[in-house]
Amino acid sequence: MLAERYFRCYGPATEQDFRYWRGTRAAHSRRWIAALGETLEMVDVAGEAQLVHRDARDALHTIPPERDGWPVKLLYRFDPYLLAHKDKGWLIDAAHYPRVWRPAGHIEGTLLEHGRIAGTWRYDRAGGGLIVTLEPFAPLPHHVQQAVEQQAEGIAAFLDLPLVEIITT
Repeated sequence: MLAERYFRCYGPATEQDFRYWRGTRAAHSRRWIAALGETLEMVDVAGEAQLVHRDARDALHTIPPERDGWPVKLLYRFDPYLLAHKDKGWLIDAAHYPRVWRPAGHIEGTLLEHGRIAGTWRYDRAGGGLIVTLEPFAPLPHHVQQAVEQQAEGIAAFLDLPLVEIITT
């Protein structure tokens, strides 16, 4: 069932998040969620009741306590992680929202650090290689810069191009 997969992948989330992601009416989403019965559990997220798949609940307790223990990720444009929730306040500060979700429905590639968007990025092919341009919202810690370099190398390898340069603006 689609609702079960959604909450397994994107939970904790609200019924409204699921409805937004699915593009359906409240009556439909509530019925689909109710049909899952005890498969979903309520959890408190910053004072808000949200749903999580029971098989994914234990993963909520494995969050690294240190900031540099979190994975750093370069998510490409329109990554499902960026589309799964209606309210994105937990993911990005409101001041930076327009830098990611652009006019005409365009969504930029993002740098994810400590579970939040810390900047945008893009790549260009130039001179037979790849140039990655990073636009962080604030200066990046050294461990984040190192992780970005490793991921940029991986992107270049995937595209079968040498990494020419990483530009931070």
